[in-house]
Amino acid sequence: MADYYPLIARAISGLDPNAPGEARRALYERARSALIAQLRSVQPPLTESEITRERLALEEAVRKVESEAAQRARDHARSTDSHGRPRSGDAFRAGAFQGATAKDAYFVRCGLGDTMTQGDIDRGQVIVIVGFAPLKPAEFVIVRIQQKVGEQ
Repeated sequence: MADYYPLIARAISGLDPNAPGEARRALYERARSALIAQLRSVQPPLTESEITRERLALEEAVRKVESEAAQRARDHARSTDSHGRPRSGDAFRAGAFQGATAKDAYFVRCGLGDTMTQGDIDRGQVIVIVGFAPLKPAEFVIVRIQQKVGEQ
């Protein structure tokens, strides 16, 4: 029984990473057809159980590659916001901010004694201060966000 995983994984890695799942499915279907054609042409002929064993090995490779694709999609979803933009830590790692460390590149502050007084909290106010040093322009940007709890 052959190990089809390296072959399938290599073929999938050649696809556009943004290609829809349909592109992967089409590749799997071509692999299935090619495998069956090749197995049926072997001389002396393979038994049906040998052909079935090879088909199952191919399907296991497809399952593993699809599982990895799903994991990459979940990881991407966790690392991006609702608009597909990198979250701040990932944006820093991607070079979007200045600074040698994430601490130098951006900050988010929110809390009693930092951005809010007890009076703010009693009035239902949430105050967040976000600062970041974008690569261009070259200054530090500070944004103060305030919202009354229960309002939008």
